[in-house]
Amino acid sequence: MLKDFIHHTQQLCPQCGGASIRITTTVEAFYDIIFDAASQDFAVIDEVVGDAVWDERNHATCPSCNWHGTVGDLVERIKQLTHS
Repeated sequence: MLKDFIHHTQQLCPQCGGASIRITTTVEAFYDIIFDAASQDFAVIDEVVGDAVWDERNHATCPSCNWHGTVGDLVERIKQLTHS
């Protein structure tokens, strides 16, 4: 099964069959800052980056052919490939 999955991920893009897809998502970041009088600007003293969360509604793009769709479109593609 894993071998089949790896084979099908090589054909992930529905348009060109590319193996790499870019998913657009957001990540929440938290910064602790101070005001640096010498530079007259804020300085980050600590940073915490939260988890990235994505689901079937997130935008997906193929960097090879510029196909645009959603993660849900990709899930359906994988289902079709693994059940054919």
